[in-house]
Amino acid sequence: ILLNTKKASEMFQELSLVLRERTLSHAVNCSYHLTKKASPNPKREQFFIDFTTMDFDTLEKTYLTPPEPSFVMKLKQKLKAVLKQ
Repeated sequence: ILLNTKKASEMFQELSLVLRERTLSHAVNCSYHLTKKASPNPKREQFFIDFTTMDFDTLEKTYLTPPEPSFVMKLKQKLKAVLKQ
């Protein structure tokens, strides 16, 4: 866990967690996001074009509606429900 501000550090200290300290180089080796920029969403440019031309409801349906669950995801959900019984 990397804490970048004094406030974050203070809030973190209030949590009761069991932690193991690691070096920064270990953290960098385990998380490529610390050394590489995130790749932009391929729909980014189109989103900003649509943002200026669409009303909010259409924009929301186009970009904020979650995709339908895949067959595998539906199967996992059903299996979890059956196993809980």
